[in-house]
Amino acid sequence: MLSAPLDETQAHLIQHSQGKTLVPSHPQRVITLGNAALETALAVGMKPVGAAPWVASGNVGNFPGFLSPQQIAGIEYLGDVNQPSLEKIIQLKPDLILGNAGEHRAIYPILSQIAPTVLYDALALRWQDNLRGYGMALNQGDAVERIIQDYDRAVAQLQANMGEKSPQVTIARFMPSQVRLYENQSHIRQIMQDVGLKPPPMQDRDRLKEQISLETIPRADADIIFIARSDPRSRLYRQFTQNPLWQQLKAVQCDRVYFVDFEYWIGGEGAIAANLVLDDLLRLFDNNSFTTCHNKN
Repeated sequence: MLSAPLDETQAHLIQHSQGKTLVPSHPQRVITLGNAALETALAVGMKPVGAAPWVASGNVGNFPGFLSPQQIAGIEYLGDVNQPSLEKIIQLKPDLILGNAGEHRAIYPILSQIAPTVLYDALALRWQDNLRGYGMALNQGDAVERIIQDYDRAVAQLQANMGEKSPQVTIARFMPSQVRLYENQSHIRQIMQDVGLKPPPMQDRDRLKEQISLETIPRADADIIFIARSDPRSRLYRQFTQNPLWQQLKAVQCDRVYFVDFEYWIGGEGAIAANLVLDDLLRLFDNNSFTTCHNKN
């Protein structure tokens, strides 16, 4: 199936990672590949006809758990983001495909024959940049700016609640076989930067993540630890949290270890997840400024 030529009076040109693409000004049958594109479409009020998401918990065959049944109702599941079904995409007869350069660059020539296709390097960009890029392709620039303005207002409220002190935070993920600390290239760290929650110096690096061992537990030391735990029965979780080095961490000593929703803290890539993270932080700092706590030792 080859996409029909567009009438240039009803289309606009989009610059993206693969070059320039003429896309319809009022797309009706959008397909999204990846969470950043899916979240953008839903956030601006445009429901895709099909989507291939990434489900952070590994629950293949489902949409991300932070999306409501109402949000995903009527969207055809096209497979995992890494292996979207080209057959299903063709059957849906899309007029616009939004994807991620990291996963879909190799199949871009095929996708662009099916429908005008726009790719961004969603994992490397801040969520606001993803929102603006995909939002321009959807011709929803005004809605995008309203979303960002609302987010900025919530950030300002959170900063007012936190007070003058800016606590250092660790974001840890316990997996079946490893423990990760998320660093500055991760989406969740970028949200922390927006609100002024800094990483401890040992984690303040331009990388996505670091794997730690029992011996390097002190690298997790911070005023606050957020645990995004994908396996609540993890043997590794017990090994780490029962270790004396873990018990000596400042956040543990001060009772400032918080469990957070793995799906949107780690799996989210767009506006919906970012605002859910902000909601969590606003509840944590609900009119309570951060106060210094000293280790009990």
